[in-house]
Amino acid sequence: MLEKIERKLPLLLCAAVLLVLVLPVLDPSLQLYDRDTARCEAPFKWEIWKRLQAHQLPLWVTWTEAGTSLLGQMTPGLFHPTTLLYLLPFDFETLFKLQHLLVLPAAALGFFLFARWCGAGRFGATGGALAYAGSGWVVSMTGTNLHYALGGAAVPFALHGLARFLETRRPLWLLAGAFALACPVLGGDPQSALFAGLIGAGLTLGFRARQMGLHANHWYANLFPRLAILAAWGLSALLLSASAGLPVTLRLSSLASAPGLGATRDAYAAPLWRLPGLAIPGAFDETLESTDAGQRSPYGEFAKGRIDTPFSQGITLGAPLLLLGLFATRGKRGWLLGAALVCVLAASGPALFVDGLLLRIFPPLGWFRYPEKWLAPATFLLAMAGALGATELFESDGEKESGSRKALLVAAGSVLAFVGAALVLSLFDGRAQAFVTSSMRDRPVETAALFLSRLRSGLWLEAALLAALAGLVALRARREGSFAAIICATILGVSALANSQSLLYMMPVELLRGPVPIGAVLRARADLTNGPPRLDSASEEGEPLTAHNLRLGLALFRMNALASEDNAFRGVENVASYSSLQDADYERLFRDAPETLRRLFDVQFQLRASIGISDPQRIHDGWESMPLGLSLRQWPSSPRAFLVGCAEALGPEAAMRRLSTPGLEPHHFAIARLEDKDALADLACAADATTQPARWTRPSPEQLEVDVESRAPALLVVAEHFDPGWSVSIDGANPVPALQLDRAALGAKVAAGKHHLVFRFFPRGLCAGLACSIGCALVLLLLELLRLRFRRA
Repeated sequence: MLEKIERKLPLLLCAAVLLVLVLPVLDPSLQLYDRDTARCEAPFKWEIWKRLQAHQLPLWVTWTEAGTSLLGQMTPGLFHPTTLLYLLPFDFETLFKLQHLLVLPAAALGFFLFARWCGAGRFGATGGALAYAGSGWVVSMTGTNLHYALGGAAVPFALHGLARFLETRRPLWLLAGAFALACPVLGGDPQSALFAGLIGAGLTLGFRARQMGLHANHWYANLFPRLAILAAWGLSALLLSASAGLPVTLRLSSLASAPGLGATRDAYAAPLWRLPGLAIPGAFDETLESTDAGQRSPYGEFAKGRIDTPFSQGITLGAPLLLLGLFATRGKRGWLLGAALVCVLAASGPALFVDGLLLRIFPPLGWFRYPEKWLAPATFLLAMAGALGATELFESDGEKESGSRKALLVAAGSVLAFVGAALVLSLFDGRAQAFVTSSMRDRPVETAALFLSRLRSGLWLEAALLAALAGLVALRARREGSFAAIICATILGVSALANSQSLLYMMPVELLRGPVPIGAVLRARADLTNGPPRLDSASEEGEPLTAHNLRLGLALFRMNALASEDNAFRGVENVASYSSLQDADYERLFRDAPETLRRLFDVQFQLRASIGISDPQRIHDGWESMPLGLSLRQWPSSPRAFLVGCAEALGPEAAMRRLSTPGLEPHHFAIARLEDKDALADLACAADATTQPARWTRPSPEQLEVDVESRAPALLVVAEHFDPGWSVSIDGANPVPALQLDRAALGAKVAAGKHHLVFRFFPRGLCAGLACSIGCALVLLLLELLRLRFRRA
């Protein structure tokens, strides 16, 4: 009976710790909202949930960028396995929260499996799994950037599948490992797949397996078989992720612009002074607390660069895990801690040479703009080292007195160091506060006191955990059994709870999804004959709505200011964009010819922060003051489908100069691409080519139907964002690619007379990508079946 209980203890311990970690989030009246969770994840996931519940495949969204492809970027994660949750018959808020919270047990399970394969004991692997799943990085991403959290959860599964394939050569394990490696790409985080690939390369080249003849001292003799295995894993993952990767690749090659090597590497780089936050929680995290001077964040005061907020609000792993990592087996400790150190130093970006050196060695890393993301693989490697160290100290066969003695000395010394640092800060509080205040940007005394208070609390907490760990080492030296290993795993679980539970920020659902007063005003004033009102709202900067909670107040301001990313829930459409892969032509038109873009896309309203509008400009342009420090400007409604009898084919630069001409009326003149010049041959530039306005209907986001009647050949312009995936069928004829007019809108050539046009959207590369994914999976399954058949024979 005791053996059965002991066998189930790792599962029970993981479940208990993770349940306590997410317990506050389980309240059905609360929802996660911080940063990209509300700004990016929620609107796209809501669109996916709404369409899947209606048994439709969502491919196009209308509420941002005057329409955009859902597969035109990876972040929506349409084909990620967890998207299947949105087929369940539950409300959106429950499923959205569940998708986030499932990341933590998935990360723990994957880590446990891979750690066991690496040689960790059951409780060592359990402690490492809790440290990884409860780390500051994984929990922060769960609360703020779901796609990065999904990527972090998939990495250990991918490595475990590769490891098992190295052992068994079974195609089924290759399929499992490659699919796990493809999941970060499917979920919107290709960088996690790249990081997993780099770790997998080290695993493959350093793998020892007698049955494969891959011995450590002769690895170079087996280099080509190893590289072939690695290539098979990577190529299979590439094919399995093609349904998400191929549409994005084609969009990048023809339409979009994405930041790459030219992007600033100092954005979201972890400053050197923050790296002690790996061991000490609180002080180096980006959290807001109330002081006498209002809500303050010490991180924002220390960060004196362009970005005053980190990419990950928490990075803590805890001092006990880092100490245990020092005692992993000698053969594994070196490369785990060495690789982790390289990643940690690279996370500092331009502050050190490591990031730049890695970019020179492997230039594709430059596509991932933020050096701080190097903390993701560092977290994984350090957690693995800690799991192996815990196994070596508490679950290895026999007593290793020298190792236990060293561990006891290091743990005791660490306790003394942490306690001494906390006492020094307490005894010399005035001097410490003066020094910290002088190091801050605005030198606020209250924020310096807050930082020192957090630092002292973190030091005392880690000292207590290290003292408990030292006691366990002493106990292990005197007594056999698994009791010490169980307590060690528990200490790592408690450390994760103490470090990360405050990183999951929540808001009442009623407040988060409640009505927006300005939205009601717009709907009451708008001409709704063409559909939901379109506006240009880029109100990202403004005063928070609540002084007692700055983070919540800023989120509420964005929602009430109808920023682009929140419009999915508000019944309005926005021409501003919020995406990582942006249409270069559209963005340039938005920047250089905004008046033309607004007339072209039927923008009836413009919202801006009042602080940026001068009084003469307010009077001249007709700005109206609105609540929340906003100003509103209104224009008459424009048709969203109209005929133009005159057009010209121009290159990109000439077209932008023409579109930027003051007073240009896009309803009378169109600009086509040079490659579409033949379509303009018979246009007579008649003063009025139409006999009546075009009639527009929209059966679904992916389909537009337009009825027109023209006296002469003309161009039909549709006020919808152009994408190469749009095609048009005229009077039931075979579909042809839609025209790109005015560098941003849809179009088609029509002859004289009455016509019925149907525009349909289907992403380029989707069919080919699905074929690659399904084909790869079927081939690997077939190989597995053949293997089983020959083995039986």
